[in-house]
Amino acid sequence: MSDGAFRDDQEAALARADALEDELAREKRENEALREANEALVREAKAEHVRADKAEGRAPKAEPKRVRTEQRWREWLALVLIGGTAIVVVGLAVYTCRKDASKVTAREQRKAAEKVWQATIDAPWCVRQGLLRFSFQKYSAETADPRLPNAPSVEFDQAVTKTCREKLKRLAGTDAFAPIADGLAKWETTLAAYAAAQADIADYYKHQDWKDDNYAAGPAKWRAILDAGARTQIAADGVRDRMVAIVHAELQRYESAWDDHDTTWWYLETGRLLQLAADEYRFGDKAKVAADMAAFDAQVKAAPLEVRRFVRSRVTPIEGVGGYDNALLQHIDPPLR
Repeated sequence: MSDGAFRDDQEAALARADALEDELAREKRENEALREANEALVREAKAEHVRADKAEGRAPKAEPKRVRTEQRWREWLALVLIGGTAIVVVGLAVYTCRKDASKVTAREQRKAAEKVWQATIDAPWCVRQGLLRFSFQKYSAETADPRLPNAPSVEFDQAVTKTCREKLKRLAGTDAFAPIADGLAKWETTLAAYAAAQADIADYYKHQDWKDDNYAAGPAKWRAILDAGARTQIAADGVRDRMVAIVHAELQRYESAWDDHDTTWWYLETGRLLQLAADEYRFGDKAKVAADMAAFDAQVKAAPLEVRRFVRSRVTPIEGVGGYDNALLQHIDPPLR
């Protein structure tokens, strides 16, 4: 159920409760009016009997208490029945709303946990993406001069995708990644500055503003974007090692929920070792890669048959060292225990 549907159901339940309360109040007013009218009739009948008795010289008759008692008993019984019905209906409505609210809360918590899990396993890849060479770095203000006879068509990119930036922000708000929250915030600041410089120089080329000033502003714009790109890479490098270490520790923590070594545990264990090897490979430590891949191969041999089959079918070679494509960690359901 969406948040909107839940609010509609909740408002409908509260509206029914309000309607029942209004109905109860109306019944009370009508019963009170009937009671007063009945008492008025009783008083009038009594007065008439008194007048008749005086006219005939008889003593006044005693008040028929039993009839009045039975009348009030019927009135109170009606009120109790109406009130009880209202309480039951209102109680059921409140219970239903709370039950639905608990379902929505549990669903939202699971979705949030799934997002954190996805961000965790993708974080090293996002860092590697931030350290890759920007497409514009193969140009310079001189080689990209649009006035040249064979001027190249300059391409600009964001280097770090919007999806990665959202995932890094999500991780910065978790306890596990709190030690590098400042570093992630600094990285985000440099990415925002780069995006502004990228948009500025891209528009300068796209709208051919260089024709208006004979490319006078071009060199300064190139210095700005090259500086912004370099700052983003420095910021990414600043969180690289600690990011990989935290992700590795988080994957081990997830594994601890499956201490019975079931299939999910094996996917986590082999996926963790494979991810660690890929990080070391991308960051250039070939000796660590070899050690990580040896540990990975040993665990694959010890894993259940279905895990071994999946590894053989999905893991791609890394230049003779091993394989990696994050398939093992992507394959399992998010471990939310």
